[in-house]
Amino acid sequence: DPRQWVDPRSSQRPWSDLGAVEGLLTFRGNPTRSWYGKGPVPDKPAVQWSVDIGCSQSAVGRESKVWCGTGWTGQPAVFRSPVTNQWTLAFGAYNRAVNFLDPATGATAMSPFLTGDIIKGSVTVDPDGYPLLYTGSRDNFFHVVALDQEQPTELWNLSAYAVQPTLWNNDWDGSALVIDDYLFEGGENGRFFVVKLN
Repeated sequence: DPRQWVDPRSSQRPWSDLGAVEGLLTFRGNPTRSWYGKGPVPDKPAVQWSVDIGCSQSAVGRESKVWCGTGWTGQPAVFRSPVTNQWTLAFGAYNRAVNFLDPATGATAMSPFLTGDIIKGSVTVDPDGYPLLYTGSRDNFFHVVALDQEQPTELWNLSAYAVQPTLWNNDWDGSALVIDDYLFEGGENGRFFVVKLN
């Protein structure tokens, strides 16, 4: 029964209260997209560090355009790695990569995971303690990335053309959810996918 996948009482609580990984694991923090973090926020917040994301070109229709910075949501995942036990900040960006930084310093924490085009949506970290990260891209694929390798490594991908018919285009901009070994993801191909991960 799909109504049992997410307990409504989990609303406005961090996903880490429900799973094995500590942190902000997906866009707006939980399956109900209702957790924004915890405070207190300083009266006078100050920038601790910044990083230049860079730019790349990506086609819009038949025209190539320059895209700079992070995607539509721009929200990173900040999580305690199940592999290293270190806090890690991960985000997809217009540099065609998932970037991994030390959240305290902004230094590179691990090699970026490169995709074939820009990344517009927020990444998702597996909430059950598996060393996996989930991300879409404008390269026509949704990617499942292993974080326990020497460098981030793709384990599996889903093509926007895996089903027919499709509508619209082949981007993957949505922020995935993983609940009870099922991956939930909407594609801009007009399809909503529920994938048994095993």
